[in-house]
Amino acid sequence: MRVLALGGAGQEGARAVADLAKSPQVDAVVVGDINIDAANRLKSDLASDKVSAVQVDATRHDELVAALQGVDVVMTFVGPYFRFGVPILKAAIAAKCSYVDICDDTEPTLEMLDLSKEAEAAGITAVVGAGVSPGWMNVNVRDASRKLDSMSEIHFRWNVPVTDIEGDLSASAALEHGLHMINGDVWQFIDGQLVKVPAMSGSETVDYPVLGKREAYFVGHPEPVTVPRYYSGLRQVTQKGGVAGFDDFMRALREVGLTSEVPIDVRGQKVRPSEMAMALIGLLPEPTEEEKAQLPPPVSEFLTFVVGEKGGKPTRLSYHTAGPMGLLTGTPASIITQMIGAGSVKTPGVFAPEGIADLDPEVFYAELAKREIKVTIKEEG
Repeated sequence: MRVLALGGAGQEGARAVADLAKSPQVDAVVVGDINIDAANRLKSDLASDKVSAVQVDATRHDELVAALQGVDVVMTFVGPYFRFGVPILKAAIAAKCSYVDICDDTEPTLEMLDLSKEAEAAGITAVVGAGVSPGWMNVNVRDASRKLDSMSEIHFRWNVPVTDIEGDLSASAALEHGLHMINGDVWQFIDGQLVKVPAMSGSETVDYPVLGKREAYFVGHPEPVTVPRYYSGLRQVTQKGGVAGFDDFMRALREVGLTSEVPIDVRGQKVRPSEMAMALIGLLPEPTEEEKAQLPPPVSEFLTFVVGEKGGKPTRLSYHTAGPMGLLTGTPASIITQMIGAGSVKTPGVFAPEGIADLDPEVFYAELAKREIKVTIKEEG
């Protein structure tokens, strides 16, 4: 199997590339990145004959299609996905190359799911949102649907501390996504229907096994929109998260309008407020040693709660995992890519992970365990 990892030199992509390079079923991994120096550094660090590097500009459709020729699966870590998701999937369809991403934005997820017939006609499998949230969390829903007779509520909760975001925050696609997910109103599935609620509303305290008690609020992630597409009878599907050590600052940016992506005029120049926010973040001083001591550890945590019935009795399943965000996001994408390459996931079309009929959660969890990523599942009657 030959894989092209677009944006593969970044925080999540590098983990996926490293994982693919260890797989006996992977013949070659090409790190395709606009930053060829970073791609070459990763190639050198991994010191694997399987890994090569090439400069690819994901904004150039013809160049991208050409790069995808002869590739079995393209994994894309090029973010933010509200800009790059749809164009890259269209290039994969044109090249008849299967596709995996870690898209965590709602709008492009819906647009890509609407390309399912085109992907099916091209004979490719495309999985949208194959990271941790979405990704691992969606597979949990698939697992719960097998263990319960019915499901009524699904609640996704997570926290990614600011200390677990690598690199320059002012140029971080993850942080740009973070501003996007708290801008305006976001979709949630409440009382059996999709509704929009103000981002960062619905604040609650979640007690995480590692991070302890942390704030969680409504954010714009795709799970509340995708899960009800595949499972009927649900009354609630909610998605709340937080960024420990940065929540108050993000709330302040939202309140003054600096999360907006609608350009405004600044002395004759059109500027997106979110771009201004990123620039301001880049000007923040390094925290003092005392301030660093107050920051949370660089460990991200993810919880999925599924409420339903089993044997006529109310039953609650909870799923937990914790670790570095890059590892928890890049590894599931690598596993699903390998499943496609091995032919165990082969249904043509575009899917969210919970909608893939031939994706076996037990196999997925076993692969995570091989990589020392622990998933805890608890059942309460």
